[in-house]
Amino acid sequence: MGAARRQKHHQTVLRAQARTRLQRNLARGARSDVIPPGPYCYFGCRGTPTYRPCPYWGMDAIYPAVGTCALMGVSDRTIGGVGMLFDQVKECGLRQEACADSEEDPESTPRT
Repeated sequence: MGAARRQKHHQTVLRAQARTRLQRNLARGARSDVIPPGPYCYFGCRGTPTYRPCPYWGMDAIYPAVGTCALMGVSDRTIGGVGMLFDQVKECGLRQEACADSEEDPESTPRT
């Protein structure tokens, strides 16, 4: 097996393991309703008062250019260096439907 093929296989295995952790965390009660809709890990627009990142998203404390997802237990580094979490692009695949302009952030919507 060539180096490129080995690397691709390794990335496939890492992503499969991350999907397994995601499903396990959801089964244990992790909330998927707090994940922003659409392809990004945030509500609103970056740089505005309405911006709020996904509660599971973060940046690595040691490597500040590396994004992390606590729900999946991964970072850009652990998924073979090909992730886009640093730019808040989702890896989880949850709530990928396009968000309507009227869709509210569940944490900011007043509950009655």
